[in-house]
Amino acid sequence: MLGTSRTPAARGSDSRITIRSRLVAVALFASGTLLGCGGETLAPVETSDVFGEIRADGLGLADVAVSITSSRRTVTDADGGYEFRNVNPGRVVVRIEGLPENVHCPNPSFGFNLRPGELVEVDFQCSVVPD
Repeated sequence: MLGTSRTPAARGSDSRITIRSRLVAVALFASGTLLGCGGETLAPVETSDVFGEIRADGLGLADVAVSITSSRRTVTDADGGYEFRNVNPGRVVVRIEGLPENVHCPNPSFGFNLRPGELVEVDFQCSVVPD
């Protein structure tokens, strides 16, 4: 079952965040347990996915660098889409790092608290600056 809630971005922001909660099945090792350094049993960490689009004047921006707090980076696809899978819960910041010179994005980063098992969509709305 998928529940959806929309969280409005800060006033004046051009970023949008959508959170969808989900149930995730975690595969354990063949023994059925995970062991810590001291031999204690550890609970598996349920991860989340973060995805979205970067658009300028309604068109997706391809080949734009995007990073997430965990020092992971990707580039947008031909439609301006990006995705980070298996992100650990906690405070997360998604940041645009490589916009073309003629594109302005008033809010090139967006931070939020990521809970276990969430699917979070963070879209960035930018504009093309005339020459």
